[in-house]
Amino acid sequence: MLRDTFISAMRSAGQFRGESSARRWLFVIARNALIRRRRLRAGEPARLESLEALGAKAGWGDPSTPDRVAQQLAQRATLSTALQQLAAEDREVLLLRDLEGLTSEEAA
Repeated sequence: MLRDTFISAMRSAGQFRGESSARRWLFVIARNALIRRRRLRAGEPARLESLEALGAKAGWGDPSTPDRVAQQLAQRATLSTALQQLAAEDREVLLLRDLEGLTSEEAA
């Protein structure tokens, strides 16, 4: 997926007009690549890694005590459940704004 995003970005670099940040432009390209991939695999569930797995790979978190780990897992489960109850477009905006740090204008 990452490779597809950067290949698409390289191919369309001449079309970048600078009306928004390069970061937002890459997010749009990544989103479109994901949509294309999902359309190709119609009927197949998306195989995306969980936030927990991605965070662990990035070295986030300090699972120093079992109680803290249990508390973090409970919080993540609550957040995950809440996010899954949102419409896909609402969830996407929330993730772009609050987790990725985009401005409201960029997320729009």
